[in-house]
Amino acid sequence: MNIIYRPPLKHIALVRIALGILRTFDQQAIDTNFLTSNGDVSGKYYSEVIYKIETFLHGRGIPSCIKKEIFGIIRSLALEVERWVYSHNEILHDSDIKFSDICWYSYGVVDRFETAQTLVRKESIEIEPRFALSCKYYFKDHARTLWNSSSIFDKMILADNYGSVRSMWFWIDGSQTDYVTDAILLHHNYVTEIVDFNENYLGLRCYFTRLGPEARYRCLSYGVTEAKIHHFDLYLCFAELTIDEVKDLFRHLSASNRFRKTFELKRRQGSRKNSRNIPSLAQHFALSSQPSAVRILTKLNKLCPIRSQESARYQRKLLHKSSSSTKRPKIVV
Repeated sequence: MNIIYRPPLKHIALVRIALGILRTFDQQAIDTNFLTSNGDVSGKYYSEVIYKIETFLHGRGIPSCIKKEIFGIIRSLALEVERWVYSHNEILHDSDIKFSDICWYSYGVVDRFETAQTLVRKESIEIEPRFALSCKYYFKDHARTLWNSSSIFDKMILADNYGSVRSMWFWIDGSQTDYVTDAILLHHNYVTEIVDFNENYLGLRCYFTRLGPEARYRCLSYGVTEAKIHHFDLYLCFAELTIDEVKDLFRHLSASNRFRKTFELKRRQGSRKNSRNIPSLAQHFALSSQPSAVRILTKLNKLCPIRSQESARYQRKLLHKSSSSTKRPKIVV
């Protein structure tokens, strides 16, 4: 489908400014209490962010509306870092990760594949988390190198801990010890299909194009309903679909899943304290505080619209639900 996102130069420039300002803050602060549970800049750092924006732009004749946009982008970049940390906390919780290790696309989204490549090559990180990243992102050469450099004991530990990662299988073959292969197969036999995919969603972009229609549907359905897959990965996967495949996906998705995410996004954005300060961000899928594949889904949903009575019923149901708080990761940096 022709849904390629091309950000304007102004947006790219503002992202560079915002990223430069965000990097002046302490890494530990960004990881812990820079944002509130609602995704707003906390009161502790609100004034400091405003001060740094004013200082950076002093004497340059920048209108206040641009300063508000920069503030909103800083908030969104911090939330993007938090999302990345949350997705990788289980793998990298004891690793020394610096802000400079995180790579970015020009429009304000973490380049997860390039970041993973950087961390896999970082020798100060132990082999186990580097190996796990190589598995989950399908870095075949890195995975094979790390595997071959490990002892048989370490291989058994890695197989036991990451046996459900299907990407391990491409270099575990008959030439490897049977103990390692058996450990992987035994682990895999005890996990459900949803758990199996949950172990492999970080590398979705690597294998999505090789999947059949049913497997594609399962991946995207999981991404929409569980909200674990990064919105940029979902965006790229949706871009690989034809219009007919999108229609078929929406026919299979329940009305609640098609409508729930969109409604929650609008409700949360409307209630945010600083939402009035970032009017332009609503137009940029990459800097949303909720998975912006929802925006794509909202537009595509017109292809298979929900009946008005059905929509009203789900809206009334959602209005009675309280907003759940965001789980904040605990990491050591």
